[in-house]
Amino acid sequence: MINAVRNESEYTLVLDAGNALLKTGDIQVTRSGQVMIEAMNMMGYDAMAIGPQDVAIGAAALRERIAQAAFPVLSANLRVADTGALFVEPYVLLPLAGHTVAIIGITGSEGFPQSAANDAERLTLVDPLDTAREYVAAVSSQADIIILLSNAGLLVNQVIAQKLPDIDVIVTGGTSTLTTPIRYDEDHAILAEAGYRGEWLGRMALGFDATGKITSFQGEAVALTDEYADDPAMRQFVNRVKSGS
Repeated sequence: MINAVRNESEYTLVLDAGNALLKTGDIQVTRSGQVMIEAMNMMGYDAMAIGPQDVAIGAAALRERIAQAAFPVLSANLRVADTGALFVEPYVLLPLAGHTVAIIGITGSEGFPQSAANDAERLTLVDPLDTAREYVAAVSSQADIIILLSNAGLLVNQVIAQKLPDIDVIVTGGTSTLTTPIRYDEDHAILAEAGYRGEWLGRMALGFDATGKITSFQGEAVALTDEYADDPAMRQFVNRVKSGS
């Protein structure tokens, strides 16, 4: 599916709003998300946000996964409890189709672990709306398109969309539900929450003018059925993982 979209459009971003590391059964749990990061590297992801389920593997293992990722892993509101320092980069700036795109990560609180066993580094969260406001202001002079990857949940993300109209797109997660991508209003905040466990993929086709204003929008939730043939390299990878080799 991702290859098909890339063949149709020269300018494509592959993004994840988080909670991606521990969703595919015992293999993922025992390897602390390593398999998923390897797969996401193969698929050419451009960025993901850290979700509370990702934090559950523990700070040390999460740092290993971030180092393994060939793409930015982001959170603007995940902090080291003892120091208040950011755990990862809050945002990334990417060039795309003559625009500069800012992608900001927000970590939600639903399911956030209070502690991780045998982990010396304790993590905590700060308010998602206040954090989004801070970093939208920080990137607004550097980018003409702003994307928020947020697993704070659809209701929280709708509030963020209402309060922070400079955000152009919100890829939302955190509720394990399927919602077709929608426009919040005429100019801002495309909200997409397109399922989980690899069963669905949210696809948005957006048009922008020279200033970065959205001029067109199409959104759909795509069921990843047998209509989409397995990628040979990915099938080989999955078979190798299942065999334990």
